[in-house]
Amino acid sequence: MEWYFMWKVAQMSDYLRLVSKGLDGSLSPYVGNLSFLRELDLGNNNFQGTMPHELGHLFRLHSLYLDVNKFSVVIPTNLSHCSFLEVLSLSRNKLDGSLPKEMSLLSKLSLLAIQLNKLTGGIPSFLGNITSMARFFVFGNSLGGSIPDTLGLWKSLTDFGAAECNLYGSIPPSIFNHSLLVNLSLSKNHLTGSLPSEIGNQFPNLEYIQVWGNELVGVLPSSISNSTKLGYLEMSHNNFSGKLTTDFF
Repeated sequence: MEWYFMWKVAQMSDYLRLVSKGLDGSLSPYVGNLSFLRELDLGNNNFQGTMPHELGHLFRLHSLYLDVNKFSVVIPTNLSHCSFLEVLSLSRNKLDGSLPKEMSLLSKLSLLAIQLNKLTGGIPSFLGNITSMARFFVFGNSLGGSIPDTLGLWKSLTDFGAAECNLYGSIPPSIFNHSLLVNLSLSKNHLTGSLPSEIGNQFPNLEYIQVWGNELVGVLPSSISNSTKLGYLEMSHNNFSGKLTTDFF
């Protein structure tokens, strides 16, 4: 009864928020009839099965929250029809497969939260086409592959969370061009190479950096001491060499 009531209320508004309501079963394809919605938040429920393709009919949608459910199988390709989408949160489900290339059509997307799923197929290079991306969270997936250099096109990036993704290779230099970056989390991967000597000067807004549990080498850059906003630094379990200078502290 509560679900039906809230559904009717949504028809008189432009948002539907049913967070933590204990809802279960599959999400009805009739959700696609709510084309007036700008925000749909069904987070922290027990929905399961596939996400209905009819979600792509919500062409006015700006924010979609389906996190903390039990949705499985792949991310629907026709979510790309939601061309105004700015926030897409699908974290803590059971989604698998790779990210659909159609996702690159979401040109206004600024937050993508797909962490703690079962996604594979790497971080695709086409995501670099979403130049509005500011917050990117994919940690806790089995993505594999390397970090694509095209992510350097995200000029507004503030948060990059890709820990525990089975990533390998070096961190592309383009990642260190994000002067707005606040949080960088790449721990428990297989990343190699070294950190740039000027990392502390390139990230004046950096507050959180976590790269522990990789295979990084070289000397810890003393320029990190220039990151005056830095509150958390974790770089253990790598292959760094040399001594820490007094400038580092």
